Amino acid sequence: MFKFEVVCDDKHLAKILRLLAGSGAHVGPPIPIVEAGPMRGPLMEGLNAAGSAVWASIQADKLTEVRPKQCRQYLKRAGLSEGSTNYALNNLLAHKHVRKTSTIGLYRVNGVPT
Repeated sequence: MFKFEVVCDDKHLAKILRLLAGSGAHVGPPIPIVEAGPMRGPLMEGLNAAGSAVWASIQADKLTEVRPKQCRQYLKRAGLSEGSTNYALNNLLAHKHVRKTSTIGLYRVNGVPT
């Protein structure tokens, strides 16, 4: 037997409960969480898993600059592939959370991380 927890948004709760109840032995009542962590808020909209993991770590460490080496460490800590560093950085660039600098391999964080 195994037991695991699932954290999801309100709009996906019913769908996830239906999927889990099909093969689960017992599904307990849902417990609302006020603040699930740094992945909440308008700045996380549209980011992929790799991008949101890196962005959450950047905000937690309150960085103003980030390098791909740091992103690899953040991805590894989040349990994601270190090979998706470029994918994560390109996602952050596309959503204008970071911008390239004149120094190769250095990205400046837009705004002040909170």
